[in-house]
Amino acid sequence: MKFLSKYLYVLCLLFSFSIKAQLKEEQIQEIDSLKKIISTAKHDSIKINALSDWDGIIYISNPALSLELNQRIQDICILNLRNKLNASELKKFKISLGKCYNIIGICFYNQSNLEKALEYQLNSLKINIEIGNNKGISDSYHNIGNIYRLQFKLDNALNYYSKSLKIKEELGDKDGMGNCYNNIGITYRYLGDLKKSLEYQLNSLKISEEIFDKKGIANSYNNIGIIYKMSGELEKSLEYFQNSISIKKEIGDKKGIGNSYYNIGIVYKDQGNYQKALEFLLKEKNIKNQINVINNLDNTSLALSQVYKKLGKYKQALEMHELYMEIKDSIAKMDAEEELYKFEVDKEYELKKQADSIKHADEILIQQAENLAKE
Repeated sequence: MKFLSKYLYVLCLLFSFSIKAQLKEEQIQEIDSLKKIISTAKHDSIKINALSDWDGIIYISNPALSLELNQRIQDICILNLRNKLNASELKKFKISLGKCYNIIGICFYNQSNLEKALEYQLNSLKINIEIGNNKGISDSYHNIGNIYRLQFKLDNALNYYSKSLKIKEELGDKDGMGNCYNNIGITYRYLGDLKKSLEYQLNSLKISEEIFDKKGIANSYNNIGIIYKMSGELEKSLEYFQNSISIKKEIGDKKGIGNSYYNIGIVYKDQGNYQKALEFLLKEKNIKNQINVINNLDNTSLALSQVYKKLGKYKQALEMHELYMEIKDSIAKMDAEEELYKFEVDKEYELKKQADSIKHADEILIQQAENLAKE
């Protein structure tokens, strides 16, 4: 039991640091240059561009900072849009505001704060409709569909995915079309309509093959494998999972390889081939350990416990069941701490926003006074 607690503690600790990928030296230097631009820029559009460039460097490695940078862009845009602007400036600030609303919405989505995510995506959609930005409209529709799918409002999700797909088809955005087909396919799978789900996954696969998107091809193979597994065609599902693994190995997608190993392990478990199930479930668990990922490890531990029991290895079965219970408890605790952290960050941000708004308003008044003096 002590070993399990220590194992889980180290795994959770590593997981908490795994998202903080190291920046390259040239990226750090570029960020320093952008900070100088932000602190010295006379015009807010220059600040927005610099903040946006900074976000482009760190948005994967530091999602918390990405949220903060885009909230700063939001505040600058809102303050400027209160002023009298010419048509060109008005459009520039609205484009920037629509874009940052979209990114803030994605940040909240990744935090599982779906209520806030939806609020920001709807704000982004409204602005994109105002300025006639069809690409932005289709992206907002797609992101809103993702939120509704996670909320299991599946009819709403299909409605928004379909709206997004229609625009992406008009724009000839094949990459976006492939994503829409994929997500519509997943939604039909959730609804239990495996025939429609397979139809859309095959459409997604076709587009990924046309544009040589290897990651998209691998994901389609994996999703098609899940459909065949659900329909009881286990040999076909194994074939697609293996095809998915081959491509994921080629592109170095370790997390994806682990997911496919898990799916194969579950198929073998369902077939009663417990030795093979054990082989692939342990492969998946080892990859999770290598890349410090805790996601789905509770399900893997439970499956391993069941397989060990079937093989008569009761000690290992008990250990895996204990690990399963500990991971479940730890994830629940982490979720509770994350909710508290989000509340603290929101409260701190609101206070900072008020102070920054007052400061920026003062700067605008001073600038206006200087302009009058010059006149």
